[in-house]
Amino acid sequence: MITRILWLCAMQRECDNVKQIIESTPFNAFNTRVDIVQTGIGTMKAGYTLTQKLLLNSITGVGAPDIIINTGCAGAHDPNLNIGDVVIGTSHIMSANVVIDDAKNMYYYGLRNDGTSNLESINISTTLTPHVEEIAKKYNVHLGPIASSDIWYDNTEYVNYWHSTHGTLCEDMEAATLSYIARLYNVPFIAIKDISNSVHMQKNKFDPYDHIVPNSAGTNSAKIAYEIILDINRVYPFAIHDFL
Repeated sequence: MITRILWLCAMQRECDNVKQIIESTPFNAFNTRVDIVQTGIGTMKAGYTLTQKLLLNSITGVGAPDIIINTGCAGAHDPNLNIGDVVIGTSHIMSANVVIDDAKNMYYYGLRNDGTSNLESINISTTLTPHVEEIAKKYNVHLGPIASSDIWYDNTEYVNYWHSTHGTLCEDMEAATLSYIARLYNVPFIAIKDISNSVHMQKNKFDPYDHIVPNSAGTNSAKIAYEIILDINRVYPFAIHDFL
């Protein structure tokens, strides 16, 4: 059973929407503690916030959470995604890790490892996969790679490159970094995003500078995260670390 959740969102509005869902659901029936933390927008802020939180928990003896959840809004890569659709990240692509040659061709090199081959992506824990697939099927949720970086790809050609070459469904600015840090600390991680904008829909493009998001940002993804946690607790009514 999952009893301690570290729930991360980039923006305060997303955190507020998570809180509303938690307050209206029977999490207390499982004696589940949910720690909702705003990371700030971007890879550096997200990475710093999560590392600080995990180190503080370790120093104070609180220990690691059972699972780390990241919900919020994202921009679509898949042209078939509509506003409000939900994507569960089965893997995470670090889309700033590219080489651009003299001819302006862009090549993805993944995550570099000392003395070993580069990681193409960071994949979801295999123990979470059955629960993710069950909920995705039940609620018509999309499964696939999420691209993450501090680069805002507000350009159809570049978005199409990531979608066609690496199968990315959407992009955000935090999930890949968070998934890597969670992996280092051996904590299961899942990122769930709801689509708030798309370069494929002119009227739904965002201004990258103002970054004004809908009031409902992160609501649909938070609802799906809640359902996944319930599914895990139904199947595993004992300590989560016994099977992760």
